[in-house]
Amino acid sequence: MKKQVVLFFLVSVLSFNSCVSTKVFNDLEARYSEMKINRNALIKYQDSLQQAFNALDKNWYKTSTYLKRSRDSVSIGLEQITSVE
Repeated sequence: MKKQVVLFFLVSVLSFNSCVSTKVFNDLEARYSEMKINRNALIKYQDSLQQAFNALDKNWYKTSTYLKRSRDSVSIGLEQITSVE
């Protein structure tokens, strides 16, 4: 009986010694490293897109303001022409 308990304990210890093989661990570690690199690249790309969006938004605001002033100027000019006649 004592030998069976010792044998069972020994088998248990050896089977739970390493849950993941070294090959699997190294593969997962390499994939994790690759994902971190991709994540950092995506973050940089996101920052670049945000800067481009901000520049376009600023340009759109300037253009729409210029367009509004031009419309107002044309309206005033038309009113002056029609009031003179």
